[in-house]
Amino acid sequence: MSTRAIINIYDEIDGFNIYLHQDGQPEKIRPAIEKAKAFAFKLPRFEAGEFSTALIKVLKVRA
Repeated sequence: MSTRAIINIYDEIDGFNIYLHQDGQPEKIRPAIEKAKAFAFKLPRFEAGEFSTALIKVLKVRA
């Protein structure tokens, strides 16, 4: 059975929703979020669109 998930990423300006059809458990998504940080702007700068793109890149490679 697939575990679906919607990942919501927001900042003060934009908001993005990423839908996962399978492997949506937190313990499977958390490592992808950690890996996406390497492709995104370094904190404290945060842009939802840019981080969403980084996360999608990691999720596509994972699949």
